[in-house]
Amino acid sequence: MGSIKDIHNVWRDSLVMASFRNVEFHVEMGSMSSGRRTVVFEYPKRDLPYSEDMGRSARRWQFTAYLILGDKGIRNNLMQQRDELIRALEKELAGVLIHPDLGQEYVMCERYTYSEQRERGGYMAFDLQFVEAGVPVLSQSFMNAVQQLSQTAGNAENTGVVQLEQSLTDFPFVRGAQ
Repeated sequence: MGSIKDIHNVWRDSLVMASFRNVEFHVEMGSMSSGRRTVVFEYPKRDLPYSEDMGRSARRWQFTAYLILGDKGIRNNLMQQRDELIRALEKELAGVLIHPDLGQEYVMCERYTYSEQRERGGYMAFDLQFVEAGVPVLSQSFMNAVQQLSQTAGNAENTGVVQLEQSLTDFPFVRGAQ
């Protein structure tokens, strides 16, 4: 009798190594959380609350990842691989997370925990927590609004100056002073 690896499985064939910022690792277990952001209004002398939907919550992923010595996907220098992963996790700004099941996501590492045990030499475990990066609110639309406001203010100033000059030339005492 063979092992489970001998059974052809399309799911297993499609698996890729997980990575963050091109630093590879294995995933033991993973989970994702999200939902709706709500504000619940509860009123005095009323039994029913009113809940307001404020949009989708940020998606968060949590993984138990590991590095293992001698694995074909991980280089043989386990300490170097650990250090590379820690540098990638602590680097500023968002990066690309590639997960075997979830695919590719643009995320930031919120927190990680690294552990190793004497009895499990050649094996290092990480608990990783990521949050989707999204896009900044004050992005291009904000810059366009600022530009449009500035242009409108400039046009209003020019129109005001022209109207003021016109009204001053209509007064006889101003004309005589010229």
